Amino acid sequence: MTRSLTALLFAVLLLLGAVRDTVAARFLIDTVGDSITSGYPYYWPIEGNGCTPPCGGYQPKLQSLLLAAGKDVLVRNYGVRGASTADGVARIDALLDATTPQFVLIMEGTNDLLFLSPNTVYRNIAYMVDATLARGEVPVLGTIPPDSYNAVQNLNKPIVETNVLLRQLARDRGIGLADHYAALVGNWSNLTYEGLHPNLAGYEVMARTWFTPVHDRINAMTSLPWLMLLLD
Repeated sequence: MTRSLTALLFAVLLLLGAVRDTVAARFLIDTVGDSITSGYPYYWPIEGNGCTPPCGGYQPKLQSLLLAAGKDVLVRNYGVRGASTADGVARIDALLDATTPQFVLIMEGTNDLLFLSPNTVYRNIAYMVDATLARGEVPVLGTIPPDSYNAVQNLNKPIVETNVLLRQLARDRGIGLADHYAALVGNWSNLTYEGLHPNLAGYEVMARTWFTPVHDRINAMTSLPWLMLLLD
């Protein structure tokens, strides 16, 4: 047996071992945001206490989708009713230091745009993304859903403007994006509880929108070390 063939077989055995280890791994996914993250009006925590499914709006469905795809995950809910992106900035460092997840799903800004500019919301969310990256954790960013509740203020215009910035932020940082606005806006009247929060069908759409970037990044996280080995 040649030396190169022996090395290849050894690499394959290591890869098979890695698959077994990956199946046994648990990935902690923290969801950070406001009352939409909390799951209003169905099941939400009082102050972002990290409750797990069935707690939440999209979290139970997202967890079930990932488990069905063979990903051993636990999705935790740190949504806070009424939270702004400034609140997110104020708590993100202590939260991540305490919870040490592998993935952080960030979606916030609905409560800001009555008072703050899209650029300010962008800077606050960029801080949360960068705080996650600095800890070696994987952020996935969500765009802000539609809003027909605050129709007088016409908040969809600043929401659209902010989402343009958030999509660019995801590209600039090379992170996953769940484009909730795009997924919901075409059928929002049938996917919303009262114009601001999703209904159960809307939360299911959100779960499926989160699923793809989260699933892809779990795959990347588990395969990269073995690709590096094979390319060494």
